[in-house]
Amino acid sequence: MKLDIYFRYEYDSEEAGIADGKFSVSVTRGILAGLFWANDDGILEDFLPIKHLPLIDGKGEYTITGNKMIPQGATKVICRVQDDAMLYINLPELTIDIPVYKRFVPSEVIATAFVTSDIHGGGAYFHNTDNRNSMWRLVGKAKPDCVLIAGDITNAGRASEYEEGKNSIEEYLPDVPVILSTGNHDYNTYVKDLAPDVAAMHDFFEWQLERNARLGVKNSALYNNYFEARVNGVQIIVLNPNHTENKFFLEPEQLSWLDERLKESDAERFRVILTHFPQRGFVGHPEQRDVNMQRDNDEIQKVLDRHKNVLHISGHTHYNFDSDDVNVNLSGGVCYVDAGCAVWTGVCCEERREYYIQSRSMGYRVEICKDMIVFRGIDFPSGKYIARCQHFIKM
Repeated sequence: MKLDIYFRYEYDSEEAGIADGKFSVSVTRGILAGLFWANDDGILEDFLPIKHLPLIDGKGEYTITGNKMIPQGATKVICRVQDDAMLYINLPELTIDIPVYKRFVPSEVIATAFVTSDIHGGGAYFHNTDNRNSMWRLVGKAKPDCVLIAGDITNAGRASEYEEGKNSIEEYLPDVPVILSTGNHDYNTYVKDLAPDVAAMHDFFEWQLERNARLGVKNSALYNNYFEARVNGVQIIVLNPNHTENKFFLEPEQLSWLDERLKESDAERFRVILTHFPQRGFVGHPEQRDVNMQRDNDEIQKVLDRHKNVLHISGHTHYNFDSDDVNVNLSGGVCYVDAGCAVWTGVCCEERREYYIQSRSMGYRVEICKDMIVFRGIDFPSGKYIARCQHFIKM
């Protein structure tokens, strides 16, 4: 019997560093194929698998899309195939060399940051304390230049939850600026007959600005919990609802302020906007991109469309980076980034039990380089990079 054995990788683009393309594998009697980035010494141990692919009659295909990145240091792709006894079938045909011209070569790193969202401090049920703490530990150990958190620092807007946030920041990131926006859980307790502690929220934002100022951050005044900061010269604009009865709109006053701030920095290499809710249609699961968004999306988009070189970082979606969803999207000069979630990732259904099988904690390590910005999706509990969530944007 002739064995039909092959492993192929057809690129969609000739551009260096772009991973998008199709994998095809055929191994007689194989039932599961694991795809891994590797170098000359073997599988990259600091990366999760690219994909585990079920094989039908020993064959399977998988396509990477979304302008994903070949990781730094990857020179090969390895396919590890298992049979019905879950034993590995080791064949030399299951290794592909990445051509030299396709390999990702970054430039010098100038600064690093971490980005995540949805801390849900104090939250029980699917709000996983272990996941939350794994995020704080990993980010604290990395000692970045800055940390951005895109809302929902609390689960129910309680004063005790804001204190938990302060204590975690001081314990794990004593010398690192941490910049946060507010989220719907900060404005709404989602607990019957319990109102959010608005005074505690305002005090937390005052504390945030005072603490960051001590660490060398230049802050504007605090306007109803929205403000401008500069970290190592980079402009960061934090947008939040104008008042506590309004959880989803920025409204004209703040939009005008945003437009003026961006006009002042239009000549700069890039600027950062931090919100909890995303803009419509750019990041997250396709079925949810028109649902979980800023309610004055069109008005905000008109402002963004007038400016270039903007990183718009948002949270709220809880989507899984270890998937084929689009989490970094460059459109019209604005780079839309899904910040991830520190406690759990959601799925497209309302059955609460589904959340338990999505217990993930993730965000980005962001590297500011001389000619690009690199987003490395990271799984906080394991400390490994997420293979399908690696991107670079030239800005």
